[in-house]
Amino acid sequence: MMLVPEVKPGALSGTYVLEERSSKFFNMVSFGNPQSVGIKKRVVRQADRLNYTELPSLSNLDELLVRTRPPDMRPEEEVVVPVRAPPVDARLTIGSFRRLLRPGSNESRLEEETKDVPLQWHLLLLKASFNGKLQVSTAANWLVEVLNLAPEEARQCAQAAMVHPTVRIASFDDWKVVEEKVETLRALGLAIQVGSAATHRAIVNNRGAHQGRLAKDNYMELFDQVPGLIRSPRPSPTPPAKSHQHRAKWRGMSQHVVMDVLSKDPVKQLLPEEDEAAHFAGSQSEAEWNEWKLAKARKKTVKNILLKHPRKGDGNTAKSESDQDASDRTTLGVKTTFSFRNSVLETRKKMSMIVGLAQAQQNALTPQRKEACQMLRFFVFGAVGNEKAKTAEEKEAIFEQRLGERWQVQLLYNLWEKLDIDHSGRCDFGELNAFAELRLKDLVEQALSRGQRGLAGLPAWAADETEDVAKAALKLTRTLEQMLFASKSSFVLEDMMRILWPASQLSDILEMRRWCTEMADSLERTATQTPPLLPEDQLDDLHCIFQYFDTDHDGQLKVPDLIATGFLNRNEVDLIMQKYDVDGDGMLGLSEFTELLCPAGYRAHEKATHATLGNGRRVFYDDNFCRWRLAPNKR
Repeated sequence: MMLVPEVKPGALSGTYVLEERSSKFFNMVSFGNPQSVGIKKRVVRQADRLNYTELPSLSNLDELLVRTRPPDMRPEEEVVVPVRAPPVDARLTIGSFRRLLRPGSNESRLEEETKDVPLQWHLLLLKASFNGKLQVSTAANWLVEVLNLAPEEARQCAQAAMVHPTVRIASFDDWKVVEEKVETLRALGLAIQVGSAATHRAIVNNRGAHQGRLAKDNYMELFDQVPGLIRSPRPSPTPPAKSHQHRAKWRGMSQHVVMDVLSKDPVKQLLPEEDEAAHFAGSQSEAEWNEWKLAKARKKTVKNILLKHPRKGDGNTAKSESDQDASDRTTLGVKTTFSFRNSVLETRKKMSMIVGLAQAQQNALTPQRKEACQMLRFFVFGAVGNEKAKTAEEKEAIFEQRLGERWQVQLLYNLWEKLDIDHSGRCDFGELNAFAELRLKDLVEQALSRGQRGLAGLPAWAADETEDVAKAALKLTRTLEQMLFASKSSFVLEDMMRILWPASQLSDILEMRRWCTEMADSLERTATQTPPLLPEDQLDDLHCIFQYFDTDHDGQLKVPDLIATGFLNRNEVDLIMQKYDVDGDGMLGLSEFTELLCPAGYRAHEKATHATLGNGRRVFYDDNFCRWRLAPNKR
């Protein structure tokens, strides 16, 4: 910039900066006096008419301009106090320079005081999760189950992770919650990273001046505008018109993801040696204290097993504590892609082994668990499932099933809908006790109706109590109470799954829970309101028509009676009998006849199971879900 010694009257004085408009042109921009209120910006010289030179730093130009004023323009009492801006770094951006010019305020001081406030931890879904046969729908369902995301949001995150290197899927304030979510998602097979927002904010605030106005202010702004993390893209000779817009925003940015998810030894991370007895004792009951000591002993046993069988080729066992701590502080951000993938695979293997050993010890198949499994299978499915087994191995096969069949999960979900009366997602002892006696009574009556063959299919505990169903129901509820409730006041659907399939793992439970979600969605799509009852006057008219056709007055309409009316032919009568003759006696009773002639939009009587809506759509009453549903369209 060239300073003219002789300044004409009316010339501007103040602080000026040069804004780059192209590789050879700059705009001279005035920001007013730093002592004034606010910032008044205006372009003083256009780029095509301004000669420029490189300045060592952007300093205040007031002193230079005031010295060049003519004497007649200086006030008599004016005291020129040169205002010096603080030293300006060569990497300072335009936005940072503006903040230097602003006078101090309460908001800025408050911002300085809150800089040290800890920020959130962000869970990042990596593109490496989809290297195998993992589907977007499966990953989205896992995110919904573990992170409680909305289905649409989870699907969008999974789709974005297939394209971008990383996608932020959730944020948490508590590190323990982050560890729990990461362990669960990695056990399912997803590649998850955790980023510290405080680290990213520090990196972004130190960006260079070459970024200009494209520089972001904080970590959250980066992830809100860009779905994936792109590392330090370098300038390319591609013309600006052909470059991607989202990549241009990241040009010149240098981001490093600092990872502190797990140490190199996941055994120490998952099974710490810290003693929590002092914190736990005195605040819990004696029963919970004994349960905690038992869990601690199990954890110690698992840790000893893992330490006795180190990873093949692992030379970290002879390291000192200082060396181990130094290696634990190593971040995944400085590793190569190959070493990072190997580390993730090794960590996943160890975590799978830890979870498998813990679940195997927790789900030890005791005689009590076998009895509860058989009782609950009869309660849900109406049969244990091993009645036709001839050998002991075939009878024990039901206890080794990890995943139930689709029809079994359907029956379980139908039963759960009847148990969970208030639709709270949990069932207490009162709801179970009220339903168990009715359910067992129906099962025993069905078995007795089949004679000796039906009694042979009953379990021993139920066959002995066929005369006293209430006693059998009490035995069932007491056994299930010990296994389902334990120290809890209620249980959920997953607790019943673990008893029905004792060998099931976490992934199996999540898969069957996903089936139940699909069944619930299907039920919601077909559910409809209960049709109103037919008015009394119209019902009386139908009764009169029935009595007119019933010539022999026996309360039944036979096929010849219907044909004799002259309104129907033989084929039509056969179709009506097939559709409305519920008891299959070849005749239509009064209730069946009223259902046949009931107008659309009503149901004939209280016990009617079929009706027609006002739009002509057929509906039926579903006994499994205890609600009216739309009948499937026949094409």
